[in-house]
Amino acid sequence: MKRLKNLREMMQESLNGQTPTSSPKFMQLQIDVATQLKDHVLKGICTYCGGRVFLKKFKTREEKHDYHHHGMCHACIVEMHKEPKSQEDLRWQN
Repeated sequence: MKRLKNLREMMQESLNGQTPTSSPKFMQLQIDVATQLKDHVLKGICTYCGGRVFLKKFKTREEKHDYHHHGMCHACIVEMHKEPKSQEDLRWQN
């Protein structure tokens, strides 16, 4: 996906020691990612799994707000909130 490619480029820029204020390329990549996120939300496509988003599955206002904020479908949001099952899954915390 193009969005993931831009995210990868942003991470490489930040690892090179450049801050967003010192790198116009970094700021342009940030704008590109935000634009692509908005396109996914408007088209009703999950930004994580690429599946179709059904707004009726969101029960509360907060869930709908979360969807508009990051574009993930209800199933992906539920999966994200689950606790890791094994010790290996805790690597992301370090």
